Amino acid sequence: MAIILVLLAILAGMALPTQFSVNAQLRTVVGSPIIASVISFIVGAVALTVMSLFWKGIYIKKEWMKLLGGCGQRDY
Repeated sequence: MAIILVLLAILAGMALPTQFSVNAQLRTVVGSPIIASVISFIVGAVALTVMSLFWKGIYIKKEWMKLLGGCGQRDY
């Protein structure tokens, strides 16, 4: 179990620089950092929505307050 957690930590550490690189490339293609941020946010939101609706094992039968957890993302 500890090995799995270590591997997850390593993957998470590798994901941040990868995301920075992708965002920088998207900014150069689009020409604006704000538009690149909006595109990145929309793609991520759509992907998470599709995953949460169709991935087996994730059920939407939760308290409505828990479903609002992503609304504070803009303040992060």
